[in-house]
Amino acid sequence: MISVVDVGAANIDSAPPYVPLLKRGLCEVLCFEPQVDFWPSQSEHVTCRPDVVGDGREHTLYLSNAPGMTSLYRINAPIWDVLCPKRDGEKLVRVVHEKRVPTIRLNDIDVERIDFLKMDAQGAELMIINSGIKRALCVHTEVSFVPLYVGQPMFADIDQALVDLGFLFHSFCEFHIQKIGDGAGPSRQVTQADAVYFRDFTNLDGLSVRDRETMATIAELCYGSYDLAQLCRRSIDGHHSD
Repeated sequence: MISVVDVGAANIDSAPPYVPLLKRGLCEVLCFEPQVDFWPSQSEHVTCRPDVVGDGREHTLYLSNAPGMTSLYRINAPIWDVLCPKRDGEKLVRVVHEKRVPTIRLNDIDVERIDFLKMDAQGAELMIINSGIKRALCVHTEVSFVPLYVGQPMFADIDQALVDLGFLFHSFCEFHIQKIGDGAGPSRQVTQADAVYFRDFTNLDGLSVRDRETMATIAELCYGSYDLAQLCRRSIDGHHSD
């Protein structure tokens, strides 16, 4: 079974990338989401926990009127005043409640391994990466190009951290685009995107046959990356012939 961990698993908009694995019964999913009203459906292969994943210390959780914006970072009001002006005198995105919460580190959760890590942590992704990602094979993470939260790390910070841990950027698979103010014309401002990273596939020697096949399966079924899947499987054939 492929081990999937989903940090920020609120069932709000698009389906998570590991759904093709679930449909084939190929994975076990452990979801973390403090907003229990937005938990995905639990099943034989999907378990949800309300823990907040972070660096193992206590932090303030900022709950927003928009559930998808709840974060360990405070909403950056001046940015949102430009990207999402008031409607009928009310800010469309705002903090409605704050509370102190403990956080847990990924390396401290009770799983043998994490093959596929999906993160939508609204700014806390780098904190989670730095607290340990148990040598995942694939990381699917939301990244930001505009500071939607005060002090949040940007795409460049997350990219560098993952590269330092032995990952290679693979692709973007979803962009979040916002209109600037209430001006005319189409929305063009990219605020966030989902970025996909795999273990360095230019050097697979350090990965077991099982890990290479797992990478191939994720690449093929979740992203349609048949070339990467083929590379991983050819390396398995070469490994067997050595």
